Amino acid sequence: MVRSGLFALHVLPNDRGWRLGLVIPKRFEGHAVRRNAIRRIWRETFRTARLAPLADESGWDLVVRLTSRPKAVGLAELKQNCRHDATVLLGELFQRLVRQRPGSRCENS
Repeated sequence: MVRSGLFALHVLPNDRGWRLGLVIPKRFEGHAVRRNAIRRIWRETFRTARLAPLADESGWDLVVRLTSRPKAVGLAELKQNCRHDATVLLGELFQRLVRQRPGSRCENS
């Protein structure tokens, strides 16, 4: 699991390829427009992520959970913050997965 201030990213191996699940509870973000914006940002970031180093793997299930209430900011700033968190968390996750692969030259940390 990888965490940021707002999100927790859970990972499980599977045999069906890469899949993304999003849990954005109404109790943390009451406005549907903002919840949907968060979902769109995560889907876009996941879709454009560079999965090539892990393409030979059978696949992973990634579940993203919103774990706290975002700051009361405008929609544009919320999108920017979510895009940043998504990029950082996916990058950190992919680095961990590459290090854990059998035959990897990197050491686990």
